[in-house]
Amino acid sequence: MPQPNFQIIQARRFGQPVIILVDAGLDVTRDAGRFPYLLTIHAPMRNPNAMGVSSPAESERLDEVEDRLLAGLGDDEYRFAGHVTGNGRREVMIYVADPDRVLERLAGRLAEIGSPDTKVEKVHDPNWEHYLQFRA
Repeated sequence: MPQPNFQIIQARRFGQPVIILVDAGLDVTRDAGRFPYLLTIHAPMRNPNAMGVSSPAESERLDEVEDRLLAGLGDDEYRFAGHVTGNGRREVMIYVADPDRVLERLAGRLAEIGSPDTKVEKVHDPNWEHYLQFRA
């Protein structure tokens, strides 16, 4: 797995503040052909404030959910692009080679963690266009 280079971006989305964590150290030229599918894991916050952002305790809980989900995957199965926190949820973005296999494994991890309201979206993004919008 490549050495991460995390950057934090404060932005607005749908009129609300969001915090974006992106790994700017990913090599799109090397990895896009190998990991052409974007999986976005949508984990709702339990107690977002009026602005839709999380408290430090809620952020820690979301970090733990994220870590536990990704711990069920092998380093050669995905590339962690980052996450967006705001608008009442966390969206974890990973690029994968075999989305159906990873979706099955994530579903198992979600059942173990007890997070039935977390959803996963699959998009074919062979040029990593979604990721590149955060590196502009």
